[in-house]
Amino acid sequence: MFARMASAITALFFLSTPHQAAASCTLRFAWSAWEPFHYRAPDGTMQGLDYELVGEAARRMGCAVLWHEMPRGRAVALLKEGRMDAMAGVTLTGERLAFARFSRPLRPGRNVLLVRKGETGRFPFSGLEQLADSHFRLGSNPASRYSPIHAELVEQGRLDDNAIPVPAEENALTMLLRDRIDGFITGRLIAERMLRDGDMAGRVEIHPMHIEVSMAHVMFSRASVAPEVVAGFNRALESMAADGTLAASTDGLWPGMQSGGQTVPGIPTISTAPAMTAKR
Repeated sequence: MFARMASAITALFFLSTPHQAAASCTLRFAWSAWEPFHYRAPDGTMQGLDYELVGEAARRMGCAVLWHEMPRGRAVALLKEGRMDAMAGVTLTGERLAFARFSRPLRPGRNVLLVRKGETGRFPFSGLEQLADSHFRLGSNPASRYSPIHAELVEQGRLDDNAIPVPAEENALTMLLRDRIDGFITGRLIAERMLRDGDMAGRVEIHPMHIEVSMAHVMFSRASVAPEVVAGFNRALESMAADGTLAASTDGLWPGMQSGGQTVPGIPTISTAPAMTAKR
């Protein structure tokens, strides 16, 4: 599916805007593997939705992109210092506005909570606020913000007793299967792909708890990127919205999702099993 969608986007790229003869600026983008948004194919080439969209926006504004692979936490630290210029697929939060400027929305982001198979009934949460008031052990990357409400709870310190740091998704899955955490938040597309694996389908499941759809942006360093560059990137995204490039990407991955942020249909209903012991 993604290969067909990427081909359609690529066709739009080259029909829409003349190719820039030479880049007038260079942007250093930090990235970490998160398929289908950015990853390496078996032959070592970079692929993914964010990779394609950022590359096209940069092309339209006459900029070259240098991609630097690194853990997400290190990427945020280097961006704060101005040693990296940007990251894609990032949620806008108040704490990040202190050191970063944000593009207009690049795409919607839909996250879910993964738990061990058969354990959804132990945790009948309807949202992250209820999770924060329990003893649920949530594996999370300290540098990630999975939704606006998650960002708010982190800033308020309400998840301090729940959060167990994990550096990468592979670590979180291993910790979940070893009962070192109760669950972790990941992208809906990633979770669905994991459940298509026969082995994983018998070991983990998607919890029906609602996590609101958030918009993913490009985050630019205030220390190294001028406001005019961000404005130019936004103009490129606006032209991509006007000619259908952004719509093609959204329709390919989230059929039926509207720009207003509606959720993807098909989320199961909340269990009515006895609640987990409350924290307070």
